[in-house]
Amino acid sequence: MADQTLGHAYAAACRIGALIAPDVEPSAAAEIARIADFLVLDGAASELAPEGAAAEGFALAAGEILAAVRSVKPAAVVLAAGTPAASALADLYQIGLSGIFCSAGQRTEALLRADCLIWIARQQETLDTAAGGRQ
Repeated sequence: MADQTLGHAYAAACRIGALIAPDVEPSAAAEIARIADFLVLDGAASELAPEGAAAEGFALAAGEILAAVRSVKPAAVVLAAGTPAASALADLYQIGLSGIFCSAGQRTEALLRADCLIWIARQQETLDTAAGGRQ
């Protein structure tokens, strides 16, 4: 904490984040997570690939990085940014990523995808509850 380092209570509070490429080694991401308050996976590095391929590859890389980060810091905040993040929202949601950043042009699409995912999860809960009551 800055107040401990500077020796007074009027120091500014500051959170430190790290922007990392999706092709970073998961072990390196875990080491970065030890000192960072949050991590952002930069999807801009993947945006040259076709949208579907970029999203699929991004989601796979995000899963590996997230697992490595959470192994050293279980409550770590890991976010994603860029077109692949918005396109892979369903997969990122399933692996437990904390959230995404996207452009204003992708905002509506991302919100609709998120609403669909929440609706699907609620429908599944309803079906599971109904099936459990019949047994």
